[in-house]
Amino acid sequence: NSVIGIELLIESVGYGFVGLTEEILARVFDILIKTMNDYSTDKRGDIGSVVREASMKTLIKLLKLYLNTKEKIAKLSDNTVYDIISNMLQQLSEKIDRIRLLTGSLLQDYFDNLSSNFNIPRRA
Repeated sequence: NSVIGIELLIESVGYGFVGLTEEILARVFDILIKTMNDYSTDKRGDIGSVVREASMKTLIKLLKLYLNTKEKIAKLSDNTVYDIISNMLQQLSEKIDRIRLLTGSLLQDYFDNLSSNFNIPRRA
């Protein structure tokens, strides 16, 4: 559960932490975005779906935390937010119902409450 560990780390130090540089913040979000593409299976079945669920929940939670932090040392780029949303949109086409349901719910939360705070670049 390294994804949850990353979430707890950012929650505990906060975005105002002096050691949290833009480079580190970008790497943290990049790791979480990459874990949304985990399709691992083992003898227990599709464990990648559990990782994808945790990643999406963590990303939205960290975006909320970011927006609620008044004095940010590191800035989150709009391109990072674009990557988060585009990867979540990909999850809407998953075969697994619970992944689609969770993704839809998280995207609705994003568009209802968070999207006006970011300038997501439009790409053709």
